Amino acid sequence: FKLASQGLNVVVVSLDDSFLKQTMKELSETYPDLTFRSVGVTFSPGVKYLDKIIKETKDIDVRIVMNNAGFLVTGFLDSAPLGKLLANIECNATASVNIAHYFVHKMVSEKT
Repeated sequence: FKLASQGLNVVVVSLDDSFLKQTMKELSETYPDLTFRSVGVTFSPGVKYLDKIIKETKDIDVRIVMNNAGFLVTGFLDSAPLGKLLANIECNATASVNIAHYFVHKMVSEKT
């Protein structure tokens, strides 16, 4: 909403859930003259989230990337499911590096 309030078109990458759908609806209603796009993905190991982001943004010029996804795993390490811990690392660290690397490389190579 902050980016839209500054007149920027926005691509929202998030879990493909009702919150994403509601957010997209509210953005479109609040800023009808702007363009919004959603990409529903899961940031988990083995999920091809970057491929989907690339496919859904290949026809637009992305100039700003803000990585803000994350979640917290509570409890002791030995009692937390390993899959949840690995998904936590992918979401909170690895995904943001993958996404930033792709878009920065694209911006630099296109000299935008």
